[in-house]
Amino acid sequence: MRKSVAFYYKNGFDSKSGGVQSVSLSLANEFRNRNYTVFLISEMEYDFDQELNINHVVLTNNRKKSLSLIKELIAENKIELIINQEGLSNRAKKDMLKVFTLYHCRLVSFIHNDPRAPIYDFTYKLFKNNNILDVSFFRSIVTFLYFVKHRRSYRDLVEYSSKTIVLAESYGSFISDKCNLPLHSFEVIPNPVKYNCIVDMEKKDIVLYVGRLNISQKRVDSLLRIWHNVELENVKATLRLIGGGDDSIVLKDLSRKLRLERTEFEGFKDPKEDYSRAKVLCLTSAFEGFPLVLYEALKFGVVPIVFDTFSSAKDIIIDGYNGRIIDKGDEVEFKNAILEVLRNYKKYFENIEEFQKNIPTVGMIYDRIQG
Repeated sequence: MRKSVAFYYKNGFDSKSGGVQSVSLSLANEFRNRNYTVFLISEMEYDFDQELNINHVVLTNNRKKSLSLIKELIAENKIELIINQEGLSNRAKKDMLKVFTLYHCRLVSFIHNDPRAPIYDFTYKLFKNNNILDVSFFRSIVTFLYFVKHRRSYRDLVEYSSKTIVLAESYGSFISDKCNLPLHSFEVIPNPVKYNCIVDMEKKDIVLYVGRLNISQKRVDSLLRIWHNVELENVKATLRLIGGGDDSIVLKDLSRKLRLERTEFEGFKDPKEDYSRAKVLCLTSAFEGFPLVLYEALKFGVVPIVFDTFSSAKDIIIDGYNGRIIDKGDEVEFKNAILEVLRNYKKYFENIEEFQKNIPTVGMIYDRIQG
């Protein structure tokens, strides 16, 4: 009899989206290839390749009915493993964790972000113009209050999960400290890269942004200002922005105001072909979890340049070796880094080739979950 596995993610599994949804579908397909029957449980409809032959279960707005539906699904299909993708602040909640672990079902929970992300997001939106004397002091207060509210939720997550997985060692250390949990409660498994590719060093002077067109977190407005100054010094390079989002119109309007001439908004698409041609990937985010685009870029020999705004950057990038890490908010130095990498791409490419063997694959993540 085939084994069964279920993935849970509230927002659904849209194959056109990146991040958690992309990782979930790649891993679900790996389980299917290993002769598992796969179920995806969500609270929203989604769009994915129907050829994957994966079962979709949409929960109702009634919590009691949803929990009953999950319980029946586990029992009737003898599901032995649940992949919970809602580990951040335990968004699944304790009652659902209890149902997940019925009938000796094993629960593996992923925390797919920096645990400080909700705090950074809240303080940035509240004080995005830094109109207080010390944002860091206010952030420490918000951090304290956040864990007063969520400490019990994280403890429940660890109690009911056979594995609680974080994307970087620093994230496990942070939750361990704030929730008074043993550090060994957390296992570090970075997100996998789904692409298999042969990298050609003959690239074009293309600089990429891949992700949501967003200002509050992704700070794509900062990237456009940086690019304005790049265009003043480099007449060949092109910036391509792949993705969409609520701020698309605002950002396109900013591009026109800055009179950018070599900036292309590509919309949602598979970035594979762009990765294969580009030399540089830029990430100007105010905060991040463990951005998969960095590993994807390195897989294709694209040099990442990021602001030093998330601790996992240093788990991926060695500054000056396989990428650049720029002091937070220093748009001038970020511009200089883009120009420097374009000039010295060959050096970075040779270093990236050595680094590529460390990039996790979907198969490696499957083995770690099962181990």
